[in-house]
Amino acid sequence: MRKLQWVLVSLFVCWCIPVLGDVHKWFDDKGIVHYSDKPNIKKESNELLLTKKKLTSTDATVKITFTVRQLLIAQKFEQLNQLLEKYQSKTDIDIAFESRLSTAYAAFEVNDQSYKQLLDSWVKATPDNYQPYLARAKFFYNQGWVARGNKWSSETKKSQIKKMKGYFIKASKDMHKVLTIDDHTIEVYSLIIRHAMSLGNAKSAESAMEKGLEINPLSYSIRYSYLISLMPRWNNSPVKAIALINNAQEYSSENPKLKLLKGIIYMDVGDRLAIQDSYNLAEKAYEKATEFGINHSITMKQGKNYFRKKDYSKSVEFLNSAIDLYSEDGDYFYWRSKANSMLHKYNNAIQDIKLAEKLSPKDKSINTYKAWLVNRLVYRAYNTAKKRKTKFAIKLYNFAIELDSDNADLFYRRARANMTAVKFGLAVVDLKKAIELDPNDYNYYLSLDYVLAKQKKWSQIISYWSKYIELNPDDSRAYVERGGAYFHKRDFKSSLLDAKSAADMGNVEGQQVYDKYKHLVN
Repeated sequence: MRKLQWVLVSLFVCWCIPVLGDVHKWFDDKGIVHYSDKPNIKKESNELLLTKKKLTSTDATVKITFTVRQLLIAQKFEQLNQLLEKYQSKTDIDIAFESRLSTAYAAFEVNDQSYKQLLDSWVKATPDNYQPYLARAKFFYNQGWVARGNKWSSETKKSQIKKMKGYFIKASKDMHKVLTIDDHTIEVYSLIIRHAMSLGNAKSAESAMEKGLEINPLSYSIRYSYLISLMPRWNNSPVKAIALINNAQEYSSENPKLKLLKGIIYMDVGDRLAIQDSYNLAEKAYEKATEFGINHSITMKQGKNYFRKKDYSKSVEFLNSAIDLYSEDGDYFYWRSKANSMLHKYNNAIQDIKLAEKLSPKDKSINTYKAWLVNRLVYRAYNTAKKRKTKFAIKLYNFAIELDSDNADLFYRRARANMTAVKFGLAVVDLKKAIELDPNDYNYYLSLDYVLAKQKKWSQIISYWSKYIELNPDDSRAYVERGGAYFHKRDFKSSLLDAKSAADMGNVEGQQVYDKYKHLVN
């Protein structure tokens, strides 16, 4: 582990010195980064956000993702084509709109198979427009990575790789179609670069980058996609990456966002250190990356890094900043939800995970975490109730139900807490909901019987036990309970019939009741 850490540290030095000749750094014998002219990060962080926010001002909250998806779901294909073309046209005139164009197409990188049919319908409806093909290419490319999974190659099945390549072939066909219709939309070149590098085709990636920059030499997106492909994880030399960054600065006066490219190298180093659990070193790398301007991606990674360091307050602080800069990525809300949940700020955590779910539907990480959060809330509610803090326990169950409103057990648990608080009306509502969701659970009916008996609502009790018996005719316990309700209603004949039915099934209590009260009918 220590040897690997030093390899990463060496990478840090080799990559950073050529890019920033005016910044000298060294590592002590513990591997800690020191900067001879390092700024005071804590003191300067707010100032940096104010003075350098201009670099990413076009990434502010615009909710492009929802607008694009709503048009697709409503099958308003002509309007969708026009909207995407508007983003492209504005980007051609003013490169500051490029981030909006990228966000609009990123909306189709979703793990939801229902989108496939919608995208096919869009292609069929407007076959002469490039937009639906590019959107579907984005969808297929994302599905390829979903199929592959995020494990190391040695842990990935051949069938997963085969499935991934199948999706990539579909994406490639759609990208080719885009180029035959209109080869001047810059977003397709960013995707071609990513696609080519995923298949290890460096020449195709470089060719796409050059072609894209011929069309719009001010593009950040195209350079960023290619720069990522030049990172050490792809076994590339840093020479090309440094040349790309330096050449881009020629256009930075027209597109200030290009200055952020200098920080990508430090971001990549930070990512590699974080993977190896070297969070303090990763923190230094991310801090260094922000010296070239505030990049919401890096700010988000800082938030993740603080989460992994278990500094949850600091994590939320950075994730707040990242979301202020860019609120179109479900991953940002996912991580802030996790940090808020660790701070017991459950209302904030729930709102964040619900938004993350909308932005990234059917995401496995989000679904897994959501289930974990529900279990955490239930566990805390249970322990809180044991300490007789019923009011707070109910509040925790409220949070859990907000996350999982189809979970019958949650309504049952909240009903039990309300019963303890002598809030029988609320308990009845929850128990009826639990039965609606799961009509076969005996305990739900038993608790409802108890609460309704407090109110002497014998007819309702009989009705619910009848419903249960219809579904579970061999459960002798239900006949005993319904018989009790008939008894209280003074319908002794029906009561004894139920007791006899239970007794015939071998129920001891039913036999005892029948023997004790059969004289009432006789």
